Amino acid sequence: MVLSSIHRKRHSKVSLLAFISLFTLFVLSLVVVFSETWLPINASIEGLDAKEMGMTLYRIKVIAKFMSAVAWGMLIAAIFGWRTQLPTSTT
Repeated sequence: MVLSSIHRKRHSKVSLLAFISLFTLFVLSLVVVFSETWLPINASIEGLDAKEMGMTLYRIKVIAKFMSAVAWGMLIAAIFGWRTQLPTSTT
């Protein structure tokens, strides 16, 4: 994220896309860790059974995995999307 901020003036679109994708991946990792620690504690307090807690964790992880795949796609597009096709050799 630091490098995308440093090179923002030279490559504004690439840096912005890389920053957004890296920030999304960082936030998703925090959300998943927080939900894995907070949900069992909160579920025991509120009296949720293991099946409800498992389904809630499953939903959170499915959404996080989908968003992670989108963020990785954005990062790959930021890295390689701006390149033009290499000229073919006439060997």
